[in-house]
Amino acid sequence: MTFDEQLRITLLDKGLLAAILALAVFALNWLLEKRKARNELLKAISLQRVDAYKKLWELLEAVKPSDKAEIPKAEKKRLAVALTDWYYKDGGGLFLSHAAAGQCFAARRLLKAHAASADIRVGFSKLRSQLKYDCGIQSRREIKRPHKHNEPPNLGFQYR
Repeated sequence: MTFDEQLRITLLDKGLLAAILALAVFALNWLLEKRKARNELLKAISLQRVDAYKKLWELLEAVKPSDKAEIPKAEKKRLAVALTDWYYKDGGGLFLSHAAAGQCFAARRLLKAHAASADIRVGFSKLRSQLKYDCGIQSRREIKRPHKHNEPPNLGFQYR
């Protein structure tokens, strides 16, 4: 192989490497800008999202895990309509994460199917946990840990 051929192969090799590197830098920059734009959007709507979540949180108060009484059919129907109105008429569904929307639909399905009250409480509890996760209040690990309702709080000292 002559010197000219080796030089051409070397230049072609270096040029191809430079082109691949430039493409990788472009792709990485594009991904970073896309993520930055998404984060800016989430920041811009964060106050509206909190307001929407607060309204949903108020609706969820009707079904507490600590309650043991049967939920009347009329209340199930009222809650199903209220969730639907919050989601569509009030525009709350625009602010739900994908996971929270799934939990919201699941809770509404339970209400419409007149499921057992215990199942509805579990569905509402899962939705509340997802809302807390979305707001940054709980981690994934904390969400999976069951709450112990009706137990005295552990304040660092023993009850006597």
